[in-house]
Amino acid sequence: LGHELASFPARARLWAALAGVGLVLVTAALAESERGEVATGLALLERAEPLLPRAERGTLHGQRGILLRRTGHDDLALEAYGRALQLLDPTSHPEEVARVHLNRAVLHVAGAHPAAARADLAACLDLAHDHGLHRLAAKAQHNLGILDQVKGKTRHAALAVGGELVAKGEVEMGIFSLSEMPKGVTVAGPLARGVPTDGD
Repeated sequence: LGHELASFPARARLWAALAGVGLVLVTAALAESERGEVATGLALLERAEPLLPRAERGTLHGQRGILLRRTGHDDLALEAYGRALQLLDPTSHPEEVARVHLNRAVLHVAGAHPAAARADLAACLDLAHDHGLHRLAAKAQHNLGILDQVKGKTRHAALAVGGELVAKGEVEMGIFSLSEMPKGVTVAGPLARGVPTDGD
């Protein structure tokens, strides 16, 4: 028993060291993604996940959702945001939880799910007000205002024909991944490295 008790501090130091390595990997993943190397960033997050304690894994899933969104994998991004909210405690990590709600709301808007978007923005706004997160509150309020402005003016359409409906004037705006653009669409301006163009 004495030997086992003596090993607890050593185990604690080991777990702390592993968590430190995991956090370094997360930082490296974000740096790579900012350079346009999103696939490398996702791979680094994959390596970091088993090294992190619960709360940090929640933050990691939130970051993974952002990177998956950048690569056009919106369904996987939604799953990552949902996992983040399962792991994060809004009492101890209110800012991280609020950010996940804010980011997930953007996906819901893109998927033409305004009710879900409003629910996430309301959750973000509540946390932001309760914890003095003024910038997040402003962003959530701004996005709610946009939803109010376009209410009743949007129409959900299959992505394959979304561009055609915009061109015909049947809808005011279309939101879809670059790889799902209808033929004949010209992209103006350079694209960052890592932006998918072949539907991967």
